[in-house]
Amino acid sequence: MADIKFMNLSENGNPALTDSLLIGNSDSGLKRVTLDTLKNTVAPAINKPLLIVKSTPINFADFSANGFASVTAQNVNNYTFLCWLSIVPVNSSVHPKFTSPDKSSSQAWLDDPNADWQTLNSEHSSGKDPWFNAFAIYVSDSVMK
Repeated sequence: MADIKFMNLSENGNPALTDSLLIGNSDSGLKRVTLDTLKNTVAPAINKPLLIVKSTPINFADFSANGFASVTAQNVNNYTFLCWLSIVPVNSSVHPKFTSPDKSSSQAWLDDPNADWQTLNSEHSSGKDPWFNAFAIYVSDSVMK
């Protein structure tokens, strides 16, 4: 252990990940550990975003006359659905909401099914082609384990 150097990290504003520390406990005594090993133990390397947002389209034809449309979140590799964020209208003045924002399979519903359905139908008939983007939040599987 002659090559172990005790360093005051405050003296070196930029320690290298190859620098080492002595750590220990009463069970296994003292051991030499590099800062890189310690970093990977405390915070594993994550090479992708922790959270992402993806959109799922809801078309005019998806809505029934009773004011509901089924919506299912996309499957995203290496990510887990967390919740629905919002529904954004495109070419429409109607603002649907989710029945179960915490479920990947949910329903978008109209506030006032009769009036909003008439508005939506009128927008469709006028050639506006109304549709909606349902935005979902996904969290990395590396966090969800």
